[in-house]
Amino acid sequence: SFPDDKNEVAPPLDVTSSTSLAGSTKANTSAGRAESNGEEVEQYFDRKTGKKPLKTEGERIDFVVPSQEECIAEVESLHRQSNVDQAFDTFELQYQQQFSEWSFSMATSQSILLYGLGSKTTMLTSFGQHLSSEGDVVSLNGYDPKIDLNRFLEYMDLLFCDGSGPTQINPHSSMAKNNIAVRDSNKGLAKKAASIAKMFASKRSRPLFVLIHNIDGVGLRNRFAQDAIATLTTNSRKDGSPMIRIVASVDNVNSAMVLWSPQVVHKFDWAWKKVHTYRPYLEEVKGLPNTESSKKVKKNKGNQKPGAATAILKVLAYLAPRHTEVLQGLAALQLSNSSNSVSYNILRDDCMKKMLTSSDTQLRNIIKELSDHNMMGSEKDDEGIEQTFIPSTIPLQDILDWKLNQ
Repeated sequence: SFPDDKNEVAPPLDVTSSTSLAGSTKANTSAGRAESNGEEVEQYFDRKTGKKPLKTEGERIDFVVPSQEECIAEVESLHRQSNVDQAFDTFELQYQQQFSEWSFSMATSQSILLYGLGSKTTMLTSFGQHLSSEGDVVSLNGYDPKIDLNRFLEYMDLLFCDGSGPTQINPHSSMAKNNIAVRDSNKGLAKKAASIAKMFASKRSRPLFVLIHNIDGVGLRNRFAQDAIATLTTNSRKDGSPMIRIVASVDNVNSAMVLWSPQVVHKFDWAWKKVHTYRPYLEEVKGLPNTESSKKVKKNKGNQKPGAATAILKVLAYLAPRHTEVLQGLAALQLSNSSNSVSYNILRDDCMKKMLTSSDTQLRNIIKELSDHNMMGSEKDDEGIEQTFIPSTIPLQDILDWKLNQ
């Protein structure tokens, strides 16, 4: 017999299977797209970050490093193409409106110091043109590593004092050309500057403005040069006003802390002027030493590194003079005590006695910078006393024999 149609239950319609299938297909498509997008993103950032495949043991990689001159030329080309000089000139008008105020400050025994973001050579040059109506103007490029302040003083003597200062030379003589003219030592720079300044004040009626581009540059980064420059303005007073007036730019924000002693700061009597020009440092970079002599650089994993001591000692030429003097003081203490370390308190007292630092914070900042160059270290001993030391890989006597002006 046939089953009763009323009692027979039809099987339920399976709508979930088709829905699941469609959903699964859509999910797979989305996952595939996400995976594809993820690979593209990863490839994009791999190209941006310049990731390179791992090299095997002993594999040599050759790559071309552009020379310093090529880098500068490229930056100058981009700068010219951007046509932003006119915008810079317009932006700097706000500072040029202060030139008369700056000039008055210099007449009242203050020196002008420009600081801020960007090269200030154009600004100083413009200020020099403004000052030329009041007196004579000379310019000094502190960023030039070959600058010779001793020779600069001699030419000041020849130009403005008729060669009647402490040292008289003929710039065209064979002695001057061979650079064997008799000169004072670095310690005599301040005395020579004082003598020339007094002679200038007695003979001249118009002031002399000395424009110094980057007074913290490598060419002037020693305490003898800084003291001599400050002496020029303090020893040229006439009727209560200095006849030699200093206006300079600075780019190292720590200059006041590491470059000048309290006595030199008092001589300069700086009037700090914030000048943000945002100009590129084109001229300043040209004066930097070219550390790469070859265009093609080859790296081998098995190559030996150059002597660590020799490389570190070369860094001394680019440190602020106070950093070098603190390091030399520590070297002298280690040698005198025949020990591998000196307590921080002893080093601090020695630096304050020599007037190298005036506060604990100042000394610690210097120690931190020297530590960043791997030239100095500090740690606490078993008794919890902080010890400072120069690494054993650096010959202490070589540090003591290092001359600040070399």
